[in-house]
Amino acid sequence: MNEKNDSSDGVSRDYSHFQIITARNSKWTSVRSLYIKDNPICKCCGKLKDLEVHHIIPVHIDARWELDQNNLITLCDRCHLVVGHLNDWIKFNKCITQDAAILWSRHDATNL
Repeated sequence: MNEKNDSSDGVSRDYSHFQIITARNSKWTSVRSLYIKDNPICKCCGKLKDLEVHHIIPVHIDARWELDQNNLITLCDRCHLVVGHLNDWIKFNKCITQDAAILWSRHDATNL
């Protein structure tokens, strides 16, 4: 991975501060499966299909939290990109838990 990326939009992005992860922990697949089984709903919109497990603290920031259940949140594929990554896979939402709760309360209110 290049440490610097000059994108087509003319913005230079410096990734030198990221810890480069070459492979997931060997337990990730089973942790992910169990987490979705125990948390089978998008915490933002309530969707039950196309679910992803999002890391609150991204693995590339601190890999020690990769398997910690308290660092995970279930999001549908759309909310994963839009809310979890602020519509850019390179970014991450530092307030994902709070934002998900706000969106869930709006979802919950419309389903009463």
